[in-house]
Amino acid sequence: DGLGNPLSVQVVGAGSEMGHVFQIYSVWTTIPSLGYTTVVFREDDGAEKGEARPADGAAFVRLTTPPYHCSYMSHERIRVGFESDRLSVRFDTVTGRIVSLYDKQAQIEMVDPDVGIGLEYAVEQPGGHSAWSIYSARQVCVPHVTAIRGVMDGPNTASVEIDYQIEHSTVKLVYSLDAGDTAVRVDFTAEWLERGSKENGIPNLRFAVGTVLRDATPVYEVPFGALARPLKEDREEPALRWALLEAATGPDSVLVCNDCKYGHAV
Repeated sequence: DGLGNPLSVQVVGAGSEMGHVFQIYSVWTTIPSLGYTTVVFREDDGAEKGEARPADGAAFVRLTTPPYHCSYMSHERIRVGFESDRLSVRFDTVTGRIVSLYDKQAQIEMVDPDVGIGLEYAVEQPGGHSAWSIYSARQVCVPHVTAIRGVMDGPNTASVEIDYQIEHSTVKLVYSLDAGDTAVRVDFTAEWLERGSKENGIPNLRFAVGTVLRDATPVYEVPFGALARPLKEDREEPALRWALLEAATGPDSVLVCNDCKYGHAV
């Protein structure tokens, strides 16, 4: 930092563009409100080579996937996840879903393991207004996982990548968690080749969040504010960037944010 103290540094990406090779780093530092800070990068040996770790009790994040006993296999295939000073997250390697999201500070498990958090796929029954109406779907299934792997391993960011095969399409989800944060970030990319028709119906890919919260009230972001709506089973509600489930008792809540979709069903 500007005072010469080594910071916790992590390489989070690399690439090349127009003949230039580059790397992307994350650095754990503090920036004052409406201000700035100075970070200096330099090559060095020993402890100053970006290997500084947070002190005891400070923010951290790491993969919790244990090493595999075979030398040619890098990780144990049964348990995949990551944890920070705030959260512990565990994935089901068969379905790719989050089956545990444990809040360490509140000591609360937030996920219903029978539902989990992840993708579900179905094809809607054919209908007359496919662009506006969501018709009842045929059997909902969990997409087939083709690969699941831990990628980044802290100290600032940990991530797990999951590849899916859905009919003719391929989908990738990247789950990541930053040190000190209580939000699990999900990046979605797909090569989507499914086509709907009036004879076969409309393919529907959804992101399901199964929570242990009961007697919860859904709250949605609307233009210039937020609005609580009563539960309406089997119906989608419009919202802008986020939908919130707020429990009737206690401070517990689950917030789902997004940057592109407006349909939420609780």
